[in-house]
Amino acid sequence: MFKEVAEASLRYLGVAPSIPSRTIGVGEPLLAAFSQPQRSVGPATAVPDLRGLDARAAIAKAVASGLTVRAIGSGVVTSQDPEAGGALPANGKVTIHLSPRSLAALGTTLRVEVRG
Repeated sequence: MFKEVAEASLRYLGVAPSIPSRTIGVGEPLLAAFSQPQRSVGPATAVPDLRGLDARAAIAKAVASGLTVRAIGSGVVTSQDPEAGGALPANGKVTIHLSPRSLAALGTTLRVEVRG
């Protein structure tokens, strides 16, 4: 990979090759799959219940169900959108909200009041 990049860079800069000319086939630039719009194909997928799972397990479970994931925060899943049991098209996106494990165990959001 480095060799092809270096050769193309030197050619672009007008540096003559020190070895007899060799051409490399450079096709059209490819965009990464994540930069392309996802087209949903196939039947609807049931949204799994991800609440209570850590981020890695929740993402793995959603991806195994054919969904893409948007994760907000870190820790364990405290809520998700859409809710479990709903249906999304293949490659549909589920958003998970994560909180630190200690707060998630309490089942609530910590609110701190400071009085002077």
